[in-house]
Amino acid sequence: MKLAGFLKLCLVLVILLPALFACNVGNPGNKYDKQDITLKAEEYTAGITDKGPVKGGILQLFSTYPDTLDPINSKNEYIQKYTHLVYESMVILDKDQRPVEWLSDGWHTSNDGYTWTFSIREGVTWQDGFPLTAEDVEFTIKTILDPQNDSIYKFNLSNISSCTAIDDRTVNIILKKPNSFTPELMTFPIMPRRFFSSVKEEDAFKTEFPPGTGPYSLGSYQEKKQIVLKASRTWWYKKYSDGDFPNIPEIIIRLYPYSTDIYNAFQMRTIDVIKIENEKFNMYLNKPDVFAKLFPSKRFDFLALNLSNPLLKDKAARQAIASSIDRDEITSSVMQGWAIPACMPVIPGSWIYEEDNNQEDNNNQENDNNQEDDNNPDAIPPGEQTTGLKLPGNITNTRLEILVNNENELRVKVAEKICEYLSGIGIHASIRKESWENVLELVRRKSYDIALLGCEVTNFPDVSYLYSTWYMPYFSSANSTPAYNVAGYNNELVNSYINRIFRENDFDTRKLLFSRIENIINDEVPYIGLYFYLDAVLYDKSIRGELEPHSWYEYNNIVKWYIIKSGD
Repeated sequence: MKLAGFLKLCLVLVILLPALFACNVGNPGNKYDKQDITLKAEEYTAGITDKGPVKGGILQLFSTYPDTLDPINSKNEYIQKYTHLVYESMVILDKDQRPVEWLSDGWHTSNDGYTWTFSIREGVTWQDGFPLTAEDVEFTIKTILDPQNDSIYKFNLSNISSCTAIDDRTVNIILKKPNSFTPELMTFPIMPRRFFSSVKEEDAFKTEFPPGTGPYSLGSYQEKKQIVLKASRTWWYKKYSDGDFPNIPEIIIRLYPYSTDIYNAFQMRTIDVIKIENEKFNMYLNKPDVFAKLFPSKRFDFLALNLSNPLLKDKAARQAIASSIDRDEITSSVMQGWAIPACMPVIPGSWIYEEDNNQEDNNNQENDNNQEDDNNPDAIPPGEQTTGLKLPGNITNTRLEILVNNENELRVKVAEKICEYLSGIGIHASIRKESWENVLELVRRKSYDIALLGCEVTNFPDVSYLYSTWYMPYFSSANSTPAYNVAGYNNELVNSYINRIFRENDFDTRKLLFSRIENIINDEVPYIGLYFYLDAVLYDKSIRGELEPHSWYEYNNIVKWYIIKSGD
C-alpha cells in the first residue's frame, strides 16, 4: 500500500538503546523455570496419600485412530510420541536442548566436518534378546531416506550423503555439508533390521510387532479401540538407573476418531494425561482432581517487516516500531500469561542462552580467527550496545497495515494491541484480516507492510531460515509449509556467522556467534520477535513421580511416574 507522507529525518532524538528497543533473549530464557509454573489445582489432594514411588496400576493415554503403528512412517502425532517408549533413538534432547547420549554412547567428527562417527552403546539388546548393532542403525537411516517412504524424519536426515556400519558398534555418516547439530538430529526411532528380513511387510505392526529397545513393548492392538504397551523386563537402561523402572507395568492407549474427543475423555477420566494449548486451559482451571505442568511450546510468533516498503527500508523507523512494543504487556494482558516474551526463534531456556564462563577466552579466539570483523562497522561484539538511535520526525503522517490471519482470534487481539503501541508513536496502524492461505500468498507477493506470523522452531537452535536461507536441505511434506525469510533480509555478516555456527563443534564458540547474530538483529530489526506460546500437560491427581515435561518431549521421565489410589 502507499504511504501517506514518507518520513523525513528532520527531528533526531537520541535515546539509550537498552531502554528503547533492545531485546536480550537470554534474560527471559535464563529466568524461566517451567517446573515452577503449576495450576493451583495441584494443591487439591483430598483423599490421596502419596507415600512415594510404588509399582502397579494402568496408565491411560489418548490417541486418534492410527494410520500405522510404524514409528518411522506414522503421521499421527500421538503414535509418534508413544512409539518412542518402545523404539528408542541414538540421541535424546534434554530440557536445555542439549543432545544426550542414549543408544549411542558417543560421537566425533572429522576436521572438515563432513564425516561423523557414532558409537553404539555396548550391552543394549532388543526385547527379544538380540543385541543392537550398527547395522540396525544403517538399516533405519536408509529406510527413512528411501524415496518410497514419506517419513517425518526425512528432514533430520536430509543432509546425509551416505551411512555405513563399519563394525557392530560403529556407524559412519557422510554429510552433504558440515553440520555441527548432527547429534541433535539423531532423535529418530531405531528399528531392528533382522525382524524386517523375516516378516512380511503387510504383517509388520498388524499381527506381528517388531521388538524395541525401550522401557515398553507393543503388547496388543485392537483396531479403533486400544493399543496396549507392556513394561519391558529386560530394558537395558535398568543397569544405569537407581531403580527397577518403569513403575507402571501397563499403558493403555485408547483410540478415538477425532482429536477433540480428548477433552471429554479426560473429563470422564477414561484417560489420565493430556496436553492442551492455551485456549483450552480455562476448562480445567481450579479443578480439584487435576493438576498441570507448563512448558514452552515450539510455536513462535513474530512480526515480519516488509523491507521493500519505502518507510520500513529505514532502520530508524524499524527501531522506532520495535521500541514501542511491550512484549511483557502482550504476554500478560493479551496472552493472559500463556506465552513467554522472546525476540529470537530459539526457545527460552536453550543452552545457547547460557552465560559463558570463558567469554574472554572465546573473544580472544574469535579475534585471532576473524580479523575481517575488526574493520566491519556492522560487527557488533557480544555485550556491546549501540549508543543511540534516530527517530523519524514526521511520524504522524504515516500509515501502516498489519496483516493477520482471521482464524486466529488471539493473534488478532495481539495485532490490535500492536496498533495501540504504534498509535502512541504517531503511526496510524490498521488491521487487515485474511485467511491463512491468503496471508501466505500476500506475504509471498510482498503485498503487506507488517505481517503477524508464526512458525514452529526446529529441535536445534537454528535461525538460518528466518535471517538468511535454510542452511539445512529442507524436506517439505504435503502437511507442512516451511518457514522462510519472508522479509527478504540479507546481511553478509549474519550469513557468515550462521555458516560458522553450523561448522563449529565447540558449544561456547557457537554461543558467542549466536550472540553476535542477536546483536545485529536487535540493531537492524528485520523482524520483531514477540513470544513463544506455553503448553500444559494435565494429569489426573493419581499420577505422581517426576512429572517434568519439556519442549522436546512431554512424557519425559515417564518411567519414573507412579499411580496412587484414594486411601493409599
